[in-house]
Amino acid sequence: MVFYYLAEELRTGDIAVIGSNEYADWSEHLLPWDECEQKLAAFCAEVGLPDTAAGFVDHLRHQHLDAAIALEAGYADNTDLFIDGGVPRLRSRRGSAAPQAVEKLFEAIQARLPERSLLQIVARTAYWLG
Repeated sequence: MVFYYLAEELRTGDIAVIGSNEYADWSEHLLPWDECEQKLAAFCAEVGLPDTAAGFVDHLRHQHLDAAIALEAGYADNTDLFIDGGVPRLRSRRGSAAPQAVEKLFEAIQARLPERSLLQIVARTAYWLG
């Protein structure tokens, strides 16, 4: 999870690595646009999407309309959703018990993480920050 969030922060620019501008530019590894256009029809056919801008917009519009219709049809059965003064709100829900795999992962992480006191953490941080 740490690496996932680190990658996301790097991608959005919320975190940076000093000296990273000295490495290769990732955008240089992208395909040229004319090559992308040649492969577009085959890619769209493979993933089941229209290969024109108008077709793609129409496809998304229908997906959203279908989802809205399904949502409206299920509104009467949805006891968690209510309208308060014209504002839709959701009631808080309690989650079900954590799956067994999550508990095993938590136990494995706990077994590998050394227990440290707050003073040890502060001292280690001060060491690394100089």
